[in-house]
Amino acid sequence: MSVQDILLEALRITVPLKPLEVVEAPSVRCMCPLNLADVVTEYKNVDSCCSSESCHTNNAMPYSPTELIALLKQDYGEMPWRAHGDPMTELVLTILSQNTSDANSGRAFARLMAAFPTWEALLEADTAIIVEAIKLGGLAQIKAPRIKAILTQVWDRVGSFDLSFLMEMPLGEAKAWLRTLPGVGPKTAACVLLFAFGRPALPVDTHVLRVAQRLGLVSAKTTAEQAHVLLEAMLTPEQVYPFHIGLIKHGRRICKAPRPLCSQCVLQDGCPSALRLTRQRPPSAKRKCCDILNEKKAGREDIATDEHRFNTDIKICDQSVTTSGKNFLQRE
Repeated sequence: MSVQDILLEALRITVPLKPLEVVEAPSVRCMCPLNLADVVTEYKNVDSCCSSESCHTNNAMPYSPTELIALLKQDYGEMPWRAHGDPMTELVLTILSQNTSDANSGRAFARLMAAFPTWEALLEADTAIIVEAIKLGGLAQIKAPRIKAILTQVWDRVGSFDLSFLMEMPLGEAKAWLRTLPGVGPKTAACVLLFAFGRPALPVDTHVLRVAQRLGLVSAKTTAEQAHVLLEAMLTPEQVYPFHIGLIKHGRRICKAPRPLCSQCVLQDGCPSALRLTRQRPPSAKRKCCDILNEKKAGREDIATDEHRFNTDIKICDQSVTTSGKNFLQRE
């Protein structure tokens, strides 16, 4: 027997039904998990199962980028672009930031620059020494050879470590050039172009993806790589930087992965996920079928969210580092 057959049988037993009659789906679609509305909308008394507010998600439409940025500015202020360092510095910083906090990657970069003041010195250094210098940032055994391989390729292809030519290339070509380097994906390429050059390339990290999915800007099944294309296409060049910074700040402070603070969220009124994320487990052991299904669906969504989660509170490093390191840490 299928899940829908079981649910339908349960409804026949537990819910007093009016005569069977096919009706049009309600204008406000029931958002019960497992599409329970698809099972019960054939009955006139569908509301007897799904009338409670806890059985529905917010029916709000997603914000437009303009509305979204304006609302986030209320909490986080203006977010003007500022240069974070030269392109090579930005590239190495972003490699160090992969799968760790900004604080740790900033400290690792400061130690790396203290040990190797020039890119030439870093290129000639033994990989084991580089590992030791950046081990504070995590995954040093992976990142050290990756950084050295990038420096080697840049030197072989350009003859220097000056990446300023990327400013003159069409945006798509600049992204593609960077992505040919070892360990450079769409986020790293976008970080270099956005933060070093102010070009409208949108980096999508775990916070940006999570907030965008909860707001309904992209679907829950959208991958980070897909989101780079979809979200960037929604924005004007002037919106890319404040959109990125705003969603990162909001994801870290309010729209957190495990327990979002929806009651404090400036976007709550227009967030399709707000009611679902704040729904509490019913205390009674005798629950409606839709309550049970709500919990099952919420569990599955938590698992999906975990795929994009680094469950770490970001604490900004206040230690004295190089100017480029400080700028990187100030992104938050």
